[in-house]
Amino acid sequence: MAQAKPIVEFDHVGKTYPNGKQALVDFNLKVMPGDFVCFIGTSGGGKTTAMRMINRMLDPTSGEVKFDGKKVADLDPIELRRHIGYVIQNIGLIPHMTLEDNICLVPKLLKWPKEKREARARELIKLVEMPEDFLSRYPHEISGGQQQRIGVIRALAADQKVMLMDEPFGALDPLTREKLQDLVHYLQHDLGKTIIMVTHDMDEALRLATRIVIFDDGRIIQSASPAEILKHPANDFVEELIGPDRMNEAKVMLATASSIMLNNPVSTTGDVTLGEALVKMNNHHIDSLIVVDDEHRLIGELDIGQVMAHRNLKLKVKNYMLASPRSVFEDDLLSSIYQTIINRHLKYMPVVDHDHRVVGIITRSSLATLLCEHVWGKADPEDNADEGK
Repeated sequence: MAQAKPIVEFDHVGKTYPNGKQALVDFNLKVMPGDFVCFIGTSGGGKTTAMRMINRMLDPTSGEVKFDGKKVADLDPIELRRHIGYVIQNIGLIPHMTLEDNICLVPKLLKWPKEKREARARELIKLVEMPEDFLSRYPHEISGGQQQRIGVIRALAADQKVMLMDEPFGALDPLTREKLQDLVHYLQHDLGKTIIMVTHDMDEALRLATRIVIFDDGRIIQSASPAEILKHPANDFVEELIGPDRMNEAKVMLATASSIMLNNPVSTTGDVTLGEALVKMNNHHIDSLIVVDDEHRLIGELDIGQVMAHRNLKLKVKNYMLASPRSVFEDDLLSSIYQTIINRHLKYMPVVDHDHRVVGIITRSSLATLLCEHVWGKADPEDNADEGK
């Protein structure tokens, strides 16, 4: 099998501005297809300078930047940018264009047929859980958080190979920010998108990145996975950037889904009846079931509410189940799981392997047990016996 080649590569890149400021010094980095790389560090450390060299918004003073194996200096900047999505904090939606026209800006430049553009817009707006009829609205007719969602999917419209994100969530309220973090996490995990994001938020980087690149004074101080950075910070600067609270939490936050999940969750297939599903719920004292296909891949969920709403217990589960619940991979870290469960008030999250077969489940109670054991240690049976005295 041929070895994968970097989609983005910095080769001994330097950047010195006219005022003498060295923004990057001998900068070397390879970004592989499917990576989610977060650039983080002090202000003025070179993060945004590096990112803007990828789409030739800036050119290096020395060294080379390559995109998909080609030197970006040899590529037409406009043509290059049509293959790279770009999301910024202030969104940049064009106010006099509808949301559909904003989303399809690059596909139109690429001369996609109208029918293909319209289908793509409908597909993408569903991805961010917005009604299809919003496509005819203008940016001022939707909220700031909705505008930011449109900005994210606009960067996906032409199925660009790389998405650049320059502090895309910095101005959003916490709930909207968390929902959009979920979206980009899904894009990277399930769709295999390559994402390079500048952020000042270490929690965001730890939650989303497959690799974190820490900058200071134009140089890379450390480039590693979130787990490696938490376990082995390169120096005092990195430790200070992580912060003592995160360092203390590192042990529990580095637990993987497979290490904290409950094995063999109760499930059903879509071909059983609602009555049979109800019996299974009753037997196991639960109010919902994971629905899987014949190969045990996750396809949906059935809640007691669906059963009660239809009453006809001879109906098939597959016709009345809900869409697949949000799931996590078995090697996902708790640092990228717990916020989603708590902030979105989820009762549980199925755990799947990379073929989307269900291997376990994480419940709010199992999560609480893990966190309590981390804070107070495992409960001593004798301590529980003394509680009523």
